[in-house]
Amino acid sequence: MTMTIEETDDFSVMTELINHPDVRDVMGFRQFVPFDVMWKPGMTMLVFRDDVGQALGCIWLDMLDEEGIPTPFAHVAFTRALRGRDALKAISGAINWCFLHRDWPEVWAKAPFRRSHMLLKHLGWVDVREEDLDTELIGRIHRKVIKLSRESWWARIAHRPFFVTGFPRSGTAWTANLLTNNGALCVHEI
Repeated sequence: MTMTIEETDDFSVMTELINHPDVRDVMGFRQFVPFDVMWKPGMTMLVFRDDVGQALGCIWLDMLDEEGIPTPFAHVAFTRALRGRDALKAISGAINWCFLHRDWPEVWAKAPFRRSHMLLKHLGWVDVREEDLDTELIGRIHRKVIKLSRESWWARIAHRPFFVTGFPRSGTAWTANLLTNNGALCVHEI
């Protein structure tokens, strides 16, 4: 799947994505949520789009205080179009975007769901603590707080560049998916 990542300030796109049935089901939102009630000053909003411009998911990053230091905390909202390897590619791309476009030494995430926690751990995030929280939108949740540093991310993805070539319909897409592991991101037809 070909996708792009873009920074946005379009609340209507973010509202549409966080209220998408796939996202509401996973997040457990009880009612319709306009994104502007979640927005905070300093927030960064990223949208993932397919090759025809359809929004597939989003990540928004709050700047929260962590031991007196403003720290970006990521929240992920993906439709079913971004699952499995496509979700790994999207999150890897978002991490690259964060470390290339911002001066953040670390990115943190609060992963309330087992799948999201496992997905981020697969990408090298480390556990910091666990929290119990009562929220108006979701109710009571138990979540793990995890972080990823710029240095560990660059060390993890550092590998020699390589290209996979082949004739059309010869399995290059399958090979790209197979080779996307252990920190290597092999993008098909970029």
